[in-house]
Amino acid sequence: MPFLTDQNIADEVARVFGTYLTTFTSRTGQVRADVFQVGREVRAHVSFPTGLEPTTVTDLYLSELWKYARDNGYADRFRLIYS
Repeated sequence: MPFLTDQNIADEVARVFGTYLTTFTSRTGQVRADVFQVGREVRAHVSFPTGLEPTTVTDLYLSELWKYARDNGYADRFRLIYS
């Protein structure tokens, strides 16, 4: 399952970025997105731990993140932030 809870994020970083919802990791780990809610807005902080750029990633991630947003009722207030 690509969406899991990262307790370290929930305990530490969430104080800065908002209410922690979940962490997405792509199939081979090329993409990670920590998802937070700030007011009504839901923000996915997308990063590339393997050093790739958004144009060179081969793992699917955009469709997975938008599906998560739609499935959870966030699609109209979902935002991607590239870190």
